[in-house]
Amino acid sequence: VNRRCPLSELMAVVRDYVEITGRRVTFEYALISEINDTPEEARKLAALIHGIMCHVNVIPLNPTQKFAGKATTRQRALDFCAVLGEAG
Repeated sequence: VNRRCPLSELMAVVRDYVEITGRRVTFEYALISEINDTPEEARKLAALIHGIMCHVNVIPLNPTQKFAGKATTRQRALDFCAVLGEAG
């Protein structure tokens, strides 16, 4: 998917959409234990969406048989959300 639609292009389209429509967008973010649930990853996400009228729906990963990743813990999810909240 990233080859067809790089993240930078997607974010530009999202910014345009919000500007044109005045509507808030929602980003779904699945937290994977010790992969993308760190404060550093939260800061990266905050930087990526900075200035976009949006909501971030943070979801602990729903494990499947085909993916070895594990859901984050409740505390790590709360910490991640706190970093996002501090970033606005």
